[in-house]
Amino acid sequence: MTDPNSSEHNQQIDRVFGAIWGPAILDAIGVMTEFMPRKQAQIFMQNLGYIDESGRVISSNLDSFKTEIYKKRKEFRNYDCLAEIIGENLLKGDSRVHWRYDNNEKKYIGLDQSTEHDQNRWRFKPPTGSPTDDTDQAILKFWALYNENGDIANAQILYAKYLASWAQGGKQDFFGRPNFGLGSNTSDVIQHPDFLTNPLKASKETWKRTLEEKNYLPQANGALMSTSAILAYYPNDLKKAQEAASGLAKVTHYDPAVSAHCVAFITMLFLLQKHESEDISDDTYYSFLKESFEAGKNELEKRKQDYAFVFVNTDIHPSKSVDDRADIEKSKQLKLLEGAIFSKKFKSIDDTSGVEFQKWQDLNLGEPPQDRNFLKGETSGHQIGMSCRALNAGFFALKRMKHKIKTEKKDSSTAFSEIAIELISEGGDADTNGAVVGALCGCKIKKSMIPQGLLEGFGAGFNEKNEKVKDKEILGHIEEFVNQNIVINDTNQHQTYTPPPQEQFTYSTQVNRSDLNYWYNPSKAHDSLGDDGIKYTGLVVGGLTGVATVAICSTALGVGIVSTPVIATALGVALVGAGIGYVVAKPIADAITKSQESDKAKS
Repeated sequence: MTDPNSSEHNQQIDRVFGAIWGPAILDAIGVMTEFMPRKQAQIFMQNLGYIDESGRVISSNLDSFKTEIYKKRKEFRNYDCLAEIIGENLLKGDSRVHWRYDNNEKKYIGLDQSTEHDQNRWRFKPPTGSPTDDTDQAILKFWALYNENGDIANAQILYAKYLASWAQGGKQDFFGRPNFGLGSNTSDVIQHPDFLTNPLKASKETWKRTLEEKNYLPQANGALMSTSAILAYYPNDLKKAQEAASGLAKVTHYDPAVSAHCVAFITMLFLLQKHESEDISDDTYYSFLKESFEAGKNELEKRKQDYAFVFVNTDIHPSKSVDDRADIEKSKQLKLLEGAIFSKKFKSIDDTSGVEFQKWQDLNLGEPPQDRNFLKGETSGHQIGMSCRALNAGFFALKRMKHKIKTEKKDSSTAFSEIAIELISEGGDADTNGAVVGALCGCKIKKSMIPQGLLEGFGAGFNEKNEKVKDKEILGHIEEFVNQNIVINDTNQHQTYTPPPQEQFTYSTQVNRSDLNYWYNPSKAHDSLGDDGIKYTGLVVGGLTGVATVAICSTALGVGIVSTPVIATALGVALVGAGIGYVVAKPIADAITKSQESDKAKS
C-alpha cells in the first residue's frame, strides 16, 4: 500500500477532484450557448471577445474569461448581437427558439427582456455560477451509491427515487436552489408507473415504446452526462466502476449503446486518474483509448440481445431475422463508438481507416447533418443531444488538450480555458458536451490546474430567497469522501465518512405532466382526481347506473321511457344508486389516503 502522504496518492486525489469540478464548471458555462447552431454560438462568443472571426481563441482575453464568464450568462445585452443574423433556417433542432424571425424585416428580432414571452429567459434562471441537470444527476448517482454502500441493484432503485423527487423540485433544500433542465427521455421514463419500484423495467419499456412510435432508437446523452461522479466512489475498482456506470445508465437510458458509452467514458477517467506522471506518452495514450474502446465493445456484446428484443414489430433493418438485425445494429453502434473514442469519421461499417477529426467543426456539434447515410435507423450521428455526439466531444477535447500542452507548450490552466471557449463556441448541447469534456480534461490536468477564477465563480450565486446556493458545499462533501477513502491499491477500502444530513423526500411519478403521461393507469385515478374525486366519481357512476337500469327495464316491459311514472322511478333509483356509489367509493378513497400517509411517514 502506498503512503497516503506520498505524491502518487495526492496526485490521484487531485485528478479525481478534477473529474468532479471540471464537468460541473463546463456544465454551468455551457448553458450560455446551449441549443444554438454553430453560427450563432460563434457570433455570440465573438461579441464577448473570446474568439476572433476565424474562431481562434483570443489569448489576451483569457483572464477575463476565467473571472467573468459566469456573469456573462446573466446579462441579456450580450445576446443582442444575435438579433441581426439573417436566415430563416438558422435556428433548428429545438422548440425553444431564442429569437423571433420577422418575415417583414427578414431578420431575427431579439425578444425584449421585459416581455412575458421572452423564451430566451430560461438561460437566466440558474443562479450565477450554478450548473444544470447534468451535474445534479451526477451528484444524485454518487449519493445513491454511497447510501446503498455500493450495492448497485439497490442504488438503481434509490437513484430512481432521488431523480423523481428532484424532478418535482423535492431537493431544493439539498441543492439550495431549484432544479434546472430535464431531458425528454428521462422525463418519459420517470412517468412510467413502475419507475419507483422497478426502474429498469420502466426504462426498457419506454425505450421500446419510443422506437415503435417514432421509429428511431432513443440514445440521448442524459446517462453519459451524469456518469463522471461514479469515479469518486470507485477510484480504485475499475470493474465496479464499469458495472455502476452501466447499471445506473439503464435506469433512464436502456439502449445498449448508451451503456457502452458510459462504460468507455468511466474507463478512460479511471485510467487518467491512475496515471502517475504529468505527461502521457503517445503509446500510453493510445493504450488508454484502446482499453476504453474494448470496455465499451464488451458492454455492447453482452447486451446485443436487447436489440433483438426491441426490434420485434419494427421495420429497422427489414428482411432480416431478429438476431441478424441485432448483430447489424451492434456493428453500427460499435463503429460509432470507435469513431467517438479515436476521433474519426467512418463512411460505412466496413470502413477500417476513417478520417480523423482535425478541428471542432468536423464534429458538427451544433449543426448535425440532416442526411443519415449508413447510420439510417438510429440517431446517434444525427441529433445534437445524442450520447455518441457528447462522447465525440469529450475524446476530441482530450486529444486537443494533449496537443496544446505537449506540442503548443501551453500550461494546463491555459489549455483548459481554451478548450472550454472552443467547445462553447460550437453551440449544440453545449452544457452536456461540457460535462463530458470537463470530466476528461479536468481529470487529465487535475483540479489544482483548473483556473482559480473558474473554481471561485462556480456556485457563487444566491437563490430566490437570497440564500447562498450549496453547489460548492455539495462538491466539497464528495471531495471529503474521496480524500478519506482513496487508498492506492487494487481494492476500495472505505474509512468512516459521515455525510451531510439529508431531509426526507416524498416520491411520485407525476412530474407535472400527467396530461401527457402515456403510462397513466385509470385504476390509479386517485393520482389525478384526489380523495374527493374518487368519492364523487362513485356518486356519479352510481346515479347513472340507476337511470340506465330503469330505462332498460322499461323498454323490456314495453313501458314508454318518457312517461311520468318511469321518469319519477328513474330519479328515485338514481338517487339511491348515487348514494350507494358514494358509500362504496368513500372507504376506498379513505384507505388510499391512509396508505399514502403511511408511506410518506416511512419515506
